[in-house]
Amino acid sequence: MANSLLCFEKINKIGQVGLYIYESYIWAMKSKILFYSIISSFLLFSVTACNNAQNTAKPVEEAQGGNKINPVDHNVAKLVGAAEMMRLYREEGYKIIDIRTPEEIAEGKVPNATELDFYSPNFAEQIGKLNRKEGYVVYCRSGGRSKKATDQMIQDMGFTKVCDVRGGYGAYKAFAANQDK
Repeated sequence: MANSLLCFEKINKIGQVGLYIYESYIWAMKSKILFYSIISSFLLFSVTACNNAQNTAKPVEEAQGGNKINPVDHNVAKLVGAAEMMRLYREEGYKIIDIRTPEEIAEGKVPNATELDFYSPNFAEQIGKLNRKEGYVVYCRSGGRSKKATDQMIQDMGFTKVCDVRGGYGAYKAFAANQDK
């Protein structure tokens, strides 16, 4: 009987050790779950914060015409549609600059636009003579030259209120045709 009691005590101790190991394992698992939950929450918060920061850089819908406008970035020109170009001209006094060649301009232009040929040897000098405190909307045939010109105006020449017309004169022609209907 003493042997069986001793055996029972050993089994009981092994059971207690096993229970202790099991409880330690459960505690460790709960700790890992807590740890991973904290890390996951942190990562989710970081991704959400980064995503929100990126969302602020996305274009927002323009009030007229459904065109999109880029938010203010002081190193690049604001990209506008033809409807916004005309609104800026009419309501805010922006000057419109057509930087196409004389041959392109002969096919038509935006009324009251100032003509400055992008390929002219003195183009930068002509732009440099403009008042840096005024607002300008620059367009070309399709948007490539106006992008280069507006970037130069802002980054190299100190202009602050410069817009680039998305789609250039082609976009204006389509806009004007829709206005006539």
